[in-house]
Amino acid sequence: MQTKHTKEAGVWHVVPLLIVIFLITVNVIQPEYGTGHVQEYSTVNQVGLGSAYLVAFILVLFKFFQLKGVLLRAWPYGLLLLFILSSSLWSLYPQKVVISFVHQVGMSLSVLCAVLYAKNNPDKFIKILVSYFLLYMMLTIVYVLKNPALGHMDGGYWGASQAARWKGLTGHANSLGQVTILGVWCSLYGFLRKDADMFWRMGSLICLLLSLYVLYKTDSITSLVICLFLIGMFIFYIFNTRLAATSVFKYILFILLTIICFASLYILAPEAFSLNYLLEKVGRSKTMTGRTELWELGFKGFQQKPFLGWSFDALRSFLKQYNLGYGQLHNGYIDLLVRGGLVGVILYVVILFQVLIAYTHRQVRKFDIFVVWFFVWVLATLIYALSEGVLVRSNNLMWLLFLFSYYYIIFPVPGNKKIMSHKPVGKNLLLQKNRTHQANRC
Repeated sequence: MQTKHTKEAGVWHVVPLLIVIFLITVNVIQPEYGTGHVQEYSTVNQVGLGSAYLVAFILVLFKFFQLKGVLLRAWPYGLLLLFILSSSLWSLYPQKVVISFVHQVGMSLSVLCAVLYAKNNPDKFIKILVSYFLLYMMLTIVYVLKNPALGHMDGGYWGASQAARWKGLTGHANSLGQVTILGVWCSLYGFLRKDADMFWRMGSLICLLLSLYVLYKTDSITSLVICLFLIGMFIFYIFNTRLAATSVFKYILFILLTIICFASLYILAPEAFSLNYLLEKVGRSKTMTGRTELWELGFKGFQQKPFLGWSFDALRSFLKQYNLGYGQLHNGYIDLLVRGGLVGVILYVVILFQVLIAYTHRQVRKFDIFVVWFFVWVLATLIYALSEGVLVRSNNLMWLLFLFSYYYIIFPVPGNKKIMSHKPVGKNLLLQKNRTHQANRC
């Protein structure tokens, strides 16, 4: 019998998360869209995100007893949140730190509400995401075709070389690239489910194709790499589960095919293994469009404040020190080193280890493809962070889904305590053995 504390979460628990996703992915509704200004303080964000966070907070209060276990397990992220707030003490922009803290807490509350729904309705949750991104990709294509001047990057502001790239409903082509990654990710899940109906598979296929088309138009190399990684993981999973052979044979065959492909490429086009050749083919310079210069600057900043960092004020204090106006260092790990120092990085590493341990325990107990696919998202975020500053970022799509994956994977699985309580230990084990021995003698 269900009580008021154990009643399953309804679909409305996903609404706060959808509002956050909408405001992250749709920038055309912002008052200063197209001006290059930061939109965090806009009326749209204040009303929209504030409402989403408030609703999520209320829903979390009503479901607190169901969330108590995961909140206790999420102590590393709780410590990270406290560290973020405490960094206002040494920041030149303490109000910015407080705003970042509020966004991190609000994003967590929105994610927790959706996790409550997804843990009992994983397929329905993915269908909601597929529906959203299918509609989003269609609207993006229509918007760019109808408003090419607004749908493309501003060549006068970003440079003539960027004018052909699509930014769609977002503020930048790389941001649109992030959206396509999530579109590809949730679409592929529809093909991992053997019991998926034809309507779901067709919707997933259309969403996948449109996402890949929009990705091509963004010309975002980092997003392309992540989408190839997701497709590769999808193929590997299908290959690993459907090939009628032993595991050893499958891995050997995979390695042999990889060696043959690279050997053939080396024989036919040895110049392809040159770094300059690869960068030239993808339209990038040796500095990776200035990224390596930013990385060097980031390491200098880390050396100045190695332990506590410059604070989580969106790099405002750091950028003021070096008279820069750019908002990130194009590397999530260097970015986190600069903002949080060694303390911030250590807390993040603890979070990663917690995800890995919880994922292993859950898969050993019972295989769950939904958990696998969210773990793949964690890996995708780690790869994406090599080129973009997405770790512990406010209102960032990659970090938002990372938080969802984190909470979902570490969520306590029902039945664990019951299983452990039936396992005899200590004196109880000795008593049980004596009873068994006496019963056998009788």
